[in-house]
Amino acid sequence: MKNLCLSLFICLSLLLDNVSEAKETRSEVAETLFSNYKNSVVQVRIIDKTSQSKASIGSGFFVAADDMEGGYIVSNFHVVSEWVYKPERYEIKYLMNDKREGDLTLVGIDVVHDLSLLKIDLKPQREFGFSNRKLTQGERLYSFGNPHDIGLSIVEGTYNGYIEKSLYEKIHYTGSVNPGMSGGPVVDRNGSLTGVNVSGAGNQLSFLVPKEYVNKLILNGRKNAETDLKFLDVIRDQLLANQKEYMQFFLNEPLNAVTMNSYSLPGELGDFMKCWGGTKKREKMLYEQTYQVCRTEDDIYLSSGQRSGVIEYKHELFKNKGLGKMRFFSLMEGKFSHPGSAAFADEEMVTEYECKTGQVEHEQTKSKLVFCLREYKKFSGVYDAWMGAVILAENDEVLQTSLMLSGVSYENAVKFSQAYMKKMSWIK
Repeated sequence: MKNLCLSLFICLSLLLDNVSEAKETRSEVAETLFSNYKNSVVQVRIIDKTSQSKASIGSGFFVAADDMEGGYIVSNFHVVSEWVYKPERYEIKYLMNDKREGDLTLVGIDVVHDLSLLKIDLKPQREFGFSNRKLTQGERLYSFGNPHDIGLSIVEGTYNGYIEKSLYEKIHYTGSVNPGMSGGPVVDRNGSLTGVNVSGAGNQLSFLVPKEYVNKLILNGRKNAETDLKFLDVIRDQLLANQKEYMQFFLNEPLNAVTMNSYSLPGELGDFMKCWGGTKKREKMLYEQTYQVCRTEDDIYLSSGQRSGVIEYKHELFKNKGLGKMRFFSLMEGKFSHPGSAAFADEEMVTEYECKTGQVEHEQTKSKLVFCLREYKKFSGVYDAWMGAVILAENDEVLQTSLMLSGVSYENAVKFSQAYMKKMSWIK
């Protein structure tokens, strides 16, 4: 019995020693990475020219450059967006970990993937490189940044692969990405770039831009380094190219269908959509409401007052459970709304909605239809579209549906809305 206890004690001691060594090894990796790269990560500052105070901050990092007179910094688009819209009011500065500071010049953007490329007057001692090594889920990663302006930090987390349900590719990172870390690099144990901090949702749920898009940004940025780019035109062209690609995919493939009682309706467009629904019994109000809502999970950051690139639609089936016919129709008329606040944008960024109302017939079903458009003030030819329709196929049932598209061309807004309506029918 003594020998057994002794063996268990020895095994337990060895196990604890291994755990301790593993923790120590991980700690040493973080220490080594921080020591090697602390002067390769900068704080990116947006400075208000009048007050000479920080309007906002983010992070950035050195990447390989051929220009011997200086280097290149990668960050997020949302970190520098205030300057893009109002360069007369702001300037872009950097602050090194060793307290050196100076000016940054924007030379490239990828608004769809929230990236920016900046020219810096310094040549770094060390740059972040790329590796073709394939990561495995659960592998340790290390994120650099300036959380809440308290100074350069390194945060350890785990790689969880690409998000499957996403229209815009992102990496799921289990680690804390806090305000101020946006634009910072995330590397593996060897210091090879994996992605760029872009956002966090709390509880160590964070997202990274994959390194592939950094590569493309650098190649394009170097070509345009000596060009006086009109960044609002660049953003418009990128938005239109992006929507053209995914809209073409939708329009070439038949939309999936979902059945709601006696109606066939547009269902999930793909894995990047999330749908949820339920039934609400309004006993006191004498009607029943069944609904389904589908929405893309992420969007494109344009400014603090505007998001784009979202698709959302909602089906609602109302059943009369004791209201008189006139009262039921009056209630449904009140619930048939116009777009209102559909798609997040403030009045500085978009025009007012212009709407047309009419009657349409499709699949032997008649619908009352409202179609609305508003244009982006800074990006001509880019629109938000909202469509609402109500169908009365039976006296005690009303179906209402609405569709919202943001950041699309006029042509694709019309084509997709038509395809959406063609997918709706009453199953007799």
